[in-house]
Amino acid sequence: MRKILTTMILLLFIFPIISAISLADSGPELQVGVFGTSLLTGFSKAGSFIYNGGDEDIYDVTFTFSVIGGYDESINKIMPGHRDILQPNTSYLLTTNSINGFGPVTLSIYASSSNAGSIEETIKGFQLGSFTITQPYVISWY
Repeated sequence: MRKILTTMILLLFIFPIISAISLADSGPELQVGVFGTSLLTGFSKAGSFIYNGGDEDIYDVTFTFSVIGGYDESINKIMPGHRDILQPNTSYLLTTNSINGFGPVTLSIYASSSNAGSIEETIKGFQLGSFTITQPYVISWY
């Protein structure tokens, strides 16, 4: 009985150590976010970011950022792009030049890569002239 208890206690200590070691090498981790204008942070344009939160490079990142909507469907800004390499703990920030309109809009980013898969983020907002009212840049990281 004592051997069984000793074995079980050792296993309880060994399994968390093994799982922590396996999580340490996470590889590439593709993350995206979308944000609107924010006077507090100084961003006067809507945009998105692509982030590598892993510990390996991400290769061949292809992305499309779009702002679509308005009451008369006149807002139709689509910005495609490509990055060859996104290094660990770095991000690529993409902002719109100018969008003018009025009404509800949908902001979305879709990104895919050769070694980190694909990811999409979509949020709703409201366009008021040149301002896209939705979550600000700071909140888009969470």
